[in-house]
Amino acid sequence: MELINTSNRSELMSTSGVIAYRYAAILLVSLTMTACTTLNAPVSTKPPTPAPQTTSEDINAIPAEPEPVQRQEIVRPQAEPETPVVIALLQKAEAEQQSGNFDRAAADLERALRIDSRNPRLWQRLAEVRLQQGDARQAEILAGKSNQYASGDTAMKRRNWQIIAKARAQSGDQQGANDAILRAAEF
Repeated sequence: MELINTSNRSELMSTSGVIAYRYAAILLVSLTMTACTTLNAPVSTKPPTPAPQTTSEDINAIPAEPEPVQRQEIVRPQAEPETPVVIALLQKAEAEQQSGNFDRAAADLERALRIDSRNPRLWQRLAEVRLQQGDARQAEILAGKSNQYASGDTAMKRRNWQIIAKARAQSGDQQGANDAILRAAEF
């Protein structure tokens, strides 16, 4: 019993050939465009200056807890004001965090982020909770995300870099922690 008759077989071969040709053309165009977009970074002739060494005392001097959230202190430049629901979730998460219920605090913050995903304060608070949970890698990623949305809020950016420094130190990356402390000092 023949599954494909000869007229359908040639039609099938020509259709699959066209599809293969299209994929090959797309791949070729993609590779060509990628090759054309490589950046030539300027090369510095100055030797790198050594970063000042920080000790664990310097890292421990970074405040462990943020300032408490109050309705009046929530100020974000060039952003929509926080909704009452987001403020309530943020305050609930803070209470859970202070009680040591980090899983509940994280859940409240994630819920608030589903409402307002561009809120840098929410990303920062979630980074702090993850750091307290011992998830240094996630804390660093979340603090970086907060920096993306912080625009001109230098205090928030400084605090995010402090979180990143603690996360890097917690994961054993002392040089990365030093670099993050230097970045925090820029704000």
